[in-house]
Amino acid sequence: IDDFGKGYSSLGRLIHLPIDYIKLDKMFLFNYFQTSTRAVITSMVNLVQAMGKSIIVEGVENETQHNLLKELNCDFGQGYYYSHPMEIELAEKLIQNKAIPAT
Repeated sequence: IDDFGKGYSSLGRLIHLPIDYIKLDKMFLFNYFQTSTRAVITSMVNLVQAMGKSIIVEGVENETQHNLLKELNCDFGQGYYYSHPMEIELAEKLIQNKAIPAT
């Protein structure tokens, strides 16, 4: 489920849909230092993992955000900190050359 927590996403969808990954919207990470937002991210990571699914947090743009996700034992991060968008051919080449992991 992409952009979970944004718009009309629902916790009920976690139970009834055959999904493997939840992608948490970047707005949560941008507001991480607000106590309530930090509680939501921590709870979502724990909930999703307790259900046997993996969580991806969008919007990782710097090392501080990356380290926060590591502290939370988040499964995956996505954002400019790791890579800017690239052509599919370059991505395939990087994966084939094992310059980046294919996970």
